[in-house]
Amino acid sequence: MSNNDDLYKHLLSPDLFKIYNDKISLSYEEDTIYTRADIIFSMSPYPRIHLFAVEDLNLGEGFEEREKPSLLDYDISLDEYLLSESGGEITYNDDNNIDGFRIFLDEIKSETTLVDEVVIFIFNCSHIGSTYLNNKEYMFEYDDWKVEFKFRPDKDTTKHYDNLKRNRSYDITHVGTISKKSNESFKTDEINNLVENVEWYLSFGSGQSVFIPIQLGFKEGRKVWEKYTMKNDRQSHFQDVHGWVPFGDIENFNTCFSRVATKLNEEVWEDVLKITLNWYLEIKSTSFTENAIISTQVSLEQLAWTYLVSQELILEKDAYKKLRFSDILKLLCYQLNISREIIVPLSEELIENYKNDGVFMFVDFRNNFVHPVKKKNFYKVDTDSKYTVYLQGMYFLEETIKSICGYESEMITPWYRR
Repeated sequence: MSNNDDLYKHLLSPDLFKIYNDKISLSYEEDTIYTRADIIFSMSPYPRIHLFAVEDLNLGEGFEEREKPSLLDYDISLDEYLLSESGGEITYNDDNNIDGFRIFLDEIKSETTLVDEVVIFIFNCSHIGSTYLNNKEYMFEYDDWKVEFKFRPDKDTTKHYDNLKRNRSYDITHVGTISKKSNESFKTDEINNLVENVEWYLSFGSGQSVFIPIQLGFKEGRKVWEKYTMKNDRQSHFQDVHGWVPFGDIENFNTCFSRVATKLNEEVWEDVLKITLNWYLEIKSTSFTENAIISTQVSLEQLAWTYLVSQELILEKDAYKKLRFSDILKLLCYQLNISREIIVPLSEELIENYKNDGVFMFVDFRNNFVHPVKKKNFYKVDTDSKYTVYLQGMYFLEETIKSICGYESEMITPWYRR
């Protein structure tokens, strides 16, 4: 991949965010008008694709006698691109000319075509499995697909992440390529599902939302295709959170991708894992420990039902419903070989009171948050105890997802990086 550094540095210029500057047409009823427009990808205050006119539009005689249409009434088109609109604004002057408009796009892309490789630009991905002093290369494989990426070569790692944390912003952190292991060409629409799987896995590994809104396709070294997509349901500013991948475990992280992609393509798990990831990212980002503990149990219940009832058929539906959640979680840990011991050494009193049973401790605290005992206000429990319970729940959730996805490693994630 180091051979691509010159290409990556060339592409990682301000021109990457200048998508289009040419003629567009706006059609309404029987009228069609033309103008020049710019389309840009902006990252402040958050990622958006803007289309705006760079010259006035004369709407013709008689327009003042008709009702002025809204921007959404216009059919907007431009050469060689397909676009999807999400809204915008339009203003008219006294001469019935459009003197300004701005359209927000969900997506703009070239027509589907054959390419040899697609360069991907990854936003807000943590430095997974490595310290900032080491820039490792990642390689995922699935069927005949190969995804290679690395930290962007035009930035200093530490300074770039420090800026992201300090500004709580958005930016490209990694860049890479998607290609075929057989070196065969492929159609650009073949990689849609693969890109979504990469986003899911990197988001889980980073502990925050990772998205790939920019893709450029190349054929015989020439750019022939581009795609800019807004991930409005997944975009979030960079957060200073820890991921679960131990330092030095990149090889196992790479290897597991094929199992993750397989699991995400299984009917029984596809929706469940996507919903669970949303819960997981919400839990990692919340500042309310009680909410995090409650949400963690909700996520674990969904995973337990799918694994114990839908996939492995260990329990019948009626039998599952009759069990207490503590019994369900114990069974899930047993089936997935997850330790039930309390992992956080912050409170010897908790370990002693709960006989070092993390399941008992986690479920008991969760139940008391939801159904508080009159004699004790559990919202006044000391911070160390709450944090212990939160990390214990996060341990169960992360280990469950890892086990279901087939992650195999002898390395252990330190409790303080949960």
